[in-house]
This record gives sequence, C-alpha cells and structure tokens, in this order.
Amino acid sequence: MREVYRNTRWRRVRFLQALFWAATAGFAWLAWSTRIEDPSNNHLAALILTPIVAAAALGLEFYLRLYVTALYASDTAVTVETLSTIGRSRATYPMSDIVFGRERRTDPRKTVVATGFHLDNKWRAMRVATRKWAYVIDTTEDGDPRRPG
Repeated sequence: MREVYRNTRWRRVRFLQALFWAATAGFAWLAWSTRIEDPSNNHLAALILTPIVAAAALGLEFYLRLYVTALYASDTAVTVETLSTIGRSRATYPMSDIVFGRERRTDPRKTVVATGFHLDNKWRAMRVATRKWAYVIDTTEDGDPRRPG
C-alpha cells in the first residue's frame, strides 16, 4: 500500500485532548478538595463544571476516532489511520465502499466574531458504506496562506 495522505496537524488535536482531560481532572480535584467548609461555593462550581468539561472531553475522544491522520491505498483497498485515546488505530475497507464528500470550509469572518481568532479550516468527509459516521480529512494547509513559500 502506498501513502496517499498524511495529516501534519494531528498534534493540535492531541493538545486539545490533553487540555480537556487536564481541566476535567482539575475541576474534579477542586470539587473533592473543597468539599468541607467552603463558604466561597468553589465546591458547588467545581461540581457543576466537572461533568460539563468531562462531556466535552468525551466528545473529543469520539472526534479522535473520526480524525484521519493517514490514508494508504492499493488498487482494491484503503487503509485509514485515526487517532485513539492512546496511540492510533487502523482499519481497512474495500475501495468500492469509499465515497468522498466535497471539501468544506469554515467562514473566517464568523469565527473571528464568535471566538476572536482567525480560523480558516478546510475538511472533507470520507464515507464508508459499512460505517455510520464519516471520517474527517483535514485539508487545511499549514502555515500562513498569505505568505509565499
């Protein structure tokens, strides 16, 4: 099999994974450590925030399994490599079961208003006939597109 796609942005997703799980652990620790005599309501706030941040971390764990880091192709099959909680996982599908969607793009103007950051991301969905959820192929180019080279 030959490599036809390699994702160079997967470390950003790993960073978010670590950040969400660290925040979950931090709020859980705060809830546990302030459970006795807490006049400032830190305990209550941590009890509320812990499951919210944990749900976001679990959602990111689901996304990791859809985020393609590499594609390998032969004449008859495609091997998809995705992230998992620790490490990576691979699955091989027949070429006849693969359908690529059109490339989609975020609107940078809307993301600046919503987040304060200029985000110009592109991605493409890859559907497999035997799977319920489509894989996500990040087609965003690294670097500043306004700078040549």
